[in-house]
Amino acid sequence: MGGLSSRYVYAFLLLLFTQGQGRPVKHFGPCHTYFSFPSFNHQTSPLTLLGDAEFLTVEGYHSPVLISGSSPRSAGRLMYGKPVRMLQPLAHRSSVSFSSYFSFSMSPGNGDGLAFVILPRGYPSGGLDGQWFGLSSDKGSVSHIPNLFAVEFDSAMNKEVMDLNGNHVGIDIESLISTKSADVSEIEVVLNDGTQLHAWIDYDARSKNLEVRLSKSGLIRPSDPLVSHSVDLSGLWKDEMYVGISSSTGDSSQTSLVYSWNFSSSPLHWPEHSHPVNPQAFKMHHGPSSLRQRADDILGILMALLFGAGCGAMAALVMFMLWSLFSSRFGFTSTEFVAHPVDFGYQKIGMTVGKDAPDANIK
Repeated sequence: MGGLSSRYVYAFLLLLFTQGQGRPVKHFGPCHTYFSFPSFNHQTSPLTLLGDAEFLTVEGYHSPVLISGSSPRSAGRLMYGKPVRMLQPLAHRSSVSFSSYFSFSMSPGNGDGLAFVILPRGYPSGGLDGQWFGLSSDKGSVSHIPNLFAVEFDSAMNKEVMDLNGNHVGIDIESLISTKSADVSEIEVVLNDGTQLHAWIDYDARSKNLEVRLSKSGLIRPSDPLVSHSVDLSGLWKDEMYVGISSSTGDSSQTSLVYSWNFSSSPLHWPEHSHPVNPQAFKMHHGPSSLRQRADDILGILMALLFGAGCGAMAALVMFMLWSLFSSRFGFTSTEFVAHPVDFGYQKIGMTVGKDAPDANIK
């Protein structure tokens, strides 16, 4: 009995304490992607650097990414190397919701700035041109770039694409002529003064609303968006898209650095007549660690439930062992607990239902 019980206890404890071990998960499903890079290094995977982009080591920071170099006509791109499904499967074929946060800085100069981009598979990646954020080499094609989505942080005034000014944020959909833009000076921010800035980009698939927020380093996520735009992105996406950050210097020697970056996409299914889910639950409120903290909270809840179930099972096992021990030591037998028969009376209930009677008569 003792040897058998010991083996059971050991097996149970082994099962209990190995269930919580595992690695962080970045892909939760075909339409749910999450990744977070609080910093970068040469071994960071699965990031891809294109053009002039490179990892740097800067005092006070751990290997930011230099997107565009310090020479004119430099262009580079930081891309997440795995495809992201932006359309919900089967009959839905509607866009997923997504959120992205990144911190960056741009040195003084009138370069093109940088842009958060979502690009289709096969989008040109070789020989990046040093203008238009490295997204187009043909001046005549900037007004029509199929399946392009970008949020530009532009520090140059380009009349060719009808820029608002040389310090603005714009939403670009299949064109580098912004669908909607906002003057960053209104929130007392200068994009190209070398200050580290924080950007949040959130798209709610249910309300079909896109929001962009921007703040200086050390400040919390603004409650009000700098730019808000109502748009259905379902028709823009291919099945698989790639997300990244792209930059170019134009005729300037401006440099663009990215210090951290994360991204999350979630398929949202709403059955008919269901109550809407609060879209704030799918947005990043506190910068790069918010989604990681949320995942840690969920893991903590699961571990607490598992621990509680394990404690209950352990208590039941201990009670069983104690009962077995005492029953064998004191000679308890089942005859001491013989149940005596009990007579149960019953009454017959008659039920008469007339052919045309609406109710039954109970006697």
